[in-house]
Amino acid sequence: MERINDEVNDLTDEIMLDVASGYPSIDKPWLKWYEKNTANSNHVNSTVWKNVYECNKQFIDDTALIFQNKKLTYRCLFSEVERIANALVGNGLKNGDRIIVCSTGTPETVYILLACSKVGICVEMINLSLDEETIISSISESLAPYIFCLDKIYIRVMKLLKESGKKIVVIPATYSLSGFIQLILKATTKEKCNLKGTIGWEEFLRKQDNNYENNEDPESALVIVYSSGSTGKPKAIIHSNRSYTAMSEQYRICEYPFKRNDKFLNQIPFFIASGLSFMLMAPLMQGITIILEPEYEPKKWVDDILKYKPNVICATKSFWDVTIKEKLFANKNLSFVNIAVQGGEPNTKKMEDEINTVLKECNCKQHVVVGYGMSEFNGTLSTSSLKYHKEGSAGIPLPGVVISSFDTVTGKECKNNERGEIMATSPCVMKGYLNDVALTEKLRWSDSEGRVWFRTGDIGYVDEQGEVYVLGRAIDAIKYSEKTIYMFDIEKMVQQLPGIVTCKVVSNSANKIYINIISQKKNDIELVKAIETRVLNDIGLAGIDFSVKIWEGFPINANGKCDREALMTE
Repeated sequence: MERINDEVNDLTDEIMLDVASGYPSIDKPWLKWYEKNTANSNHVNSTVWKNVYECNKQFIDDTALIFQNKKLTYRCLFSEVERIANALVGNGLKNGDRIIVCSTGTPETVYILLACSKVGICVEMINLSLDEETIISSISESLAPYIFCLDKIYIRVMKLLKESGKKIVVIPATYSLSGFIQLILKATTKEKCNLKGTIGWEEFLRKQDNNYENNEDPESALVIVYSSGSTGKPKAIIHSNRSYTAMSEQYRICEYPFKRNDKFLNQIPFFIASGLSFMLMAPLMQGITIILEPEYEPKKWVDDILKYKPNVICATKSFWDVTIKEKLFANKNLSFVNIAVQGGEPNTKKMEDEINTVLKECNCKQHVVVGYGMSEFNGTLSTSSLKYHKEGSAGIPLPGVVISSFDTVTGKECKNNERGEIMATSPCVMKGYLNDVALTEKLRWSDSEGRVWFRTGDIGYVDEQGEVYVLGRAIDAIKYSEKTIYMFDIEKMVQQLPGIVTCKVVSNSANKIYINIISQKKNDIELVKAIETRVLNDIGLAGIDFSVKIWEGFPINANGKCDREALMTE
C-alpha cells in the first residue's frame, strides 16, 4: 500500500488556520498541543536495524534489555544481531525471503527481528492465541521455509509445526541466562521437549556467512502480524520498516517524558501489533531499556512493576479492570512510574477516573495515558496529551496522523462533535493485507474532496480541541424499527445505573443482545430488574430478545481483551 505523505516531515504540521472551519481534517486543532518540532528524515528513511544501531552505538554499555533479572547491553545486542544475521544467510536465507516465528518476549526474538531488518527478511509472527485451524492455515499457506519456535511453545504446537513440512529451529527460552540458572529452570520444569527432527539453536548459529549487503530499504516488509479476529477472520497484516521508524519519530517529537535509560515494561506478546511497535521497536530506537516479560497475565504484570520499577507501564483495559477490582496496587508506591498507559479497548470516563484514583493513591504524578489504534496502523493513532486531556477521550492524533469522522450514509465529513465512522491517515499504515489486494483496497476510502483515508470500522467523533472519542465498533449494532441500535449506546445507558461497576454489551447474528455487567453486590436481582426496565422503556427495545448476566470478572482472551464469544452465554 502506498504511503499517504511522500515527505517525512509531514509528521509535523504546517499551518494553523486563523478562522476555524469546524472540520477536524482542515483545522487540525490538536496541533496546538504539540511543540513545534520536526521529524528526522534520516531516521524515518532508514530501516529499524539502522535506527537502533545509530541511536545506541555511542552507548554500547547501556542496558538494552532486561530478561529474568539479567541485564543485556547494546554491545551484547549488536553482537547477537550480527551473529544471527550471518546465520540466516549461512542457512540459505536472503533479502526478500520470509521466516515464521512462534515466540514471544525473549531476547532471542528481539535479536531475530533486528537481524531480519538488517538482512531484509520479513518475519511472520504467528498469533498463538488463535484457534488451531487458523494457526495451521497461517503456517501451511506461508512461503517461509523456516519456522523459529521457542521450546516452551514447541511443546504445545509440536504436531502442528511438524505437519507443515518446513524446517524447524527450536530456541531455548533460557538461552540468554547463565548456565546455572538454566540448570535450575530445567530441573524444575515438568514439561519435556522432544526435539527429534528439528534444528537446534546452536546448530543453526554455527553456519555463518557475512557475505551480504545490509538492507537499506525503509519500504521493505519487516513483520506480518495477525489481527485478533474479534470482528471476523484474523487478517495477516504487512508492516514495513518505515512503519516502525515513523512511530518512533512520532513519540520522539511528542512531549512524552521519554529519556535514555528509562525502563519500559513489555509484557504484550510480540504477535500483537502494539507489542512490537509501541512497546519494543519505538523505545529501542530512543535508547529506552526494555524489560521483557513472556508471561501475559494481570497479576504477573503487577509483580513485575513492583519488582523492576519501570518508568513506563502499559496494559489493556481488561488488565486494569482486574488490577483495580482485586486491589493489586493497594498500599504500593508507584512514584517511579512516569507514564501509565491504558489501551487495546475503548475506555470510559468512569474507568479512567478509577485508574487515576489508584495512581494518585500510589504516588504516581501523571494521569493515565490512553490510546487508540488498530493493527492496520501498527497499533497507535491517538494518545493523551500531557498538557490537555478530557477523561473519556482517546487523546489527540499523533504527529502526522489526521483523524475525522464521516457520515455513514452520505459519506460527508462530520463537523466537530458529530459522530460517524472514524477515518484516519497515518505514516504507519500497513503495506497491505497478505495476498488480499481486494480487502486492502476495501480499507481505503476516498471522500467527496478526493482525499484518501483508511477505515477504522469504529464509530466516534473529534471535538473542537482535537480530542478523539471512540464510542464502539460500527458492526456492534442491530437494525430495529428501521433504526441502527449500537451496543455502546446501550452500555452507556446501563452504566448510569447505581451499583454498576462496568458493563459490556454484545449481540449475535440473530440480533440477540447480551448485557454483561460487573456489579458492586453479588447476585443483585434488583439491579437486573432495573436494567431490564431501562432496556425496554428508556432504550425502547420491547420485542428484542436480550439477557442480563452478572459476572465477578469478565472473561479475558489471550490478547488481553474481553472474550466476546464467552460473553454470549446465558
